[in-house]
Amino acid sequence: MMRKIGRAISLGFLLVLVQPALAGEIDWIKDYKKGLAKAKATGKPMLVDFYTDW
Repeated sequence: MMRKIGRAISLGFLLVLVQPALAGEIDWIKDYKKGLAKAKATGKPMLVDFYTDW
């Protein structure tokens, strides 16, 4: 029983560590209108990242 729990926990940690490597690179869209159009077309939410150098 304890071995099964240990294996399950080990597998969980392995998946957490490997998943980001399998995800690939983020395709950032810098044009707001193009990003909004793509978000609407795919039905996915849009992340807007903005900042200033004040």
